Amino acid sequence: MPLYLLTLVIIGWFSFRRGVGFAEDYFMAGRSFGTLVLFMSLFGTNVTAFALVGMLGISYHAGIGVFGFFGAVAAFVTPLCFILMGYPIWVLGKRHGYMTQPHMFSDRWQSTGGGLSSLCFTHFLYHSLFDNRFDGRGNYYRSD
Repeated sequence: MPLYLLTLVIIGWFSFRRGVGFAEDYFMAGRSFGTLVLFMSLFGTNVTAFALVGMLGISYHAGIGVFGFFGAVAAFVTPLCFILMGYPIWVLGKRHGYMTQPHMFSDRWQSTGGGLSSLCFTHFLYHSLFDNRFDGRGNYYRSD
């Protein structure tokens, strides 16, 4: 544990010395993420109880073919969504300096209400995903 803490402090110190001190450096890492970091962050986002425990439950009831379905989604649908939506949104964010969805929608609709609506919707969406994760884990470990 002390070695881990020391490693974090050293990484933080070097990052602080390298950073310029803008909010964009803190929240977006200076927009300097590489492909590996982006891939690992997308993969980590999708590895949840919804995907892992749910996939096992569905395959138990529907058969082994479910793994082919999830594999096809992972191989084709996710990259397609990234190409069609993710990259254009990234370009907009880089061009206008957006750091969050509410920031982008507030600017797009020229109103703080648009940003607040986006914030509430995003909060509701992520809250339901987190609830699903905990519910999936609880159902997985529950004994009948």
